[in-house]
Amino acid sequence: KTISAISIIFIASAAIYLFIYNKKDFKNNKIDTLTQLKENNSDFKTGADALASGDTKLAIEAFTAAKNSATTKEEEAVAQFNIANAIKISKDRYPAMAEFVKLINDETLPMRTRALAMNEVFLQYRGYADINILQMAFGNQDITKLSVEDAEYAYLAKAYNLYPFAMSAINMTYHEMKTKTKNKGEVQAVYDKYMPSFEKSVVEMSAVNGERKYVTNSLLGKARVLTIMQKYNLVSKEDVEKAFEAAIQKTRELSITTTEQFSILTYADYEAGVGDIAKADALIAILSKINLSTMVKENLASTKSKSNYPALLKLKIESKSTTTQAFFKAINW
Repeated sequence: KTISAISIIFIASAAIYLFIYNKKDFKNNKIDTLTQLKENNSDFKTGADALASGDTKLAIEAFTAAKNSATTKEEEAVAQFNIANAIKISKDRYPAMAEFVKLINDETLPMRTRALAMNEVFLQYRGYADINILQMAFGNQDITKLSVEDAEYAYLAKAYNLYPFAMSAINMTYHEMKTKTKNKGEVQAVYDKYMPSFEKSVVEMSAVNGERKYVTNSLLGKARVLTIMQKYNLVSKEDVEKAFEAAIQKTRELSITTTEQFSILTYADYEAGVGDIAKADALIAILSKINLSTMVKENLASTKSKSNYPALLKLKIESKSTTTQAFFKAINW
């Protein structure tokens, strides 16, 4: 099979990965690695300060030096994550992904940090609708022989098995509901299988400054899952709307503007899909007042964008709102 349409997109803005955890006991063994490295590794302190000030070149150099002088695998992993992150912030997409892949493939490093890197790469792939990023993550395996759904699922399963982050848990839920269920009971069973890991991970990430951005992705993913459950009368339209609004509210609390924009797009697509044109128009009106991020613009300009948001095509045809029509014109739909 050839690669088919990329799924609905969501992505968070960049943040320094500051903490790691002892996988045996999250609550009692939390380690503030940033504080330790700032106190004990002058290179890491220089890198963190440089990244905070926007000097990505100095940050990359300093984090590389910190990695080379790391005294534990945990410190090495955090330094490597920040090298990749600094390159990503400097807008060098593929070199950044290559650095994340180095971390992912190094089996001597902590599984939790490797899994976080896997999720970061997946979010970049989805955010840009760039299949080349997913191919980089798979290495020598030719994923053009797989459907995009199968390639995504295989990748997510590997990430989830390394460490059950909420991002991979909720995406596994969505994929299995879409491809492996045929009735209400099976859909509910998939939800019940992954929700304990999802909820636990959301609590963990919410407590960590450098991971809170991933909570927004996870909440948006849950809203998408609920759209499937609504079709089986397991949840109501109101439940779905509350989930989308919770995701958007969290993005605003954390100033994660790119995820906010993707959340509003996905929410508008949902409302158009259930026939609430007025609500969809209202959401598009919000987007019309926002300066769309480079990632969102690139995604909407992709050849797959219209299949990512099929109900928005319906909105473009049915909406009588001049604001909505102007928005579609602005993105060349």
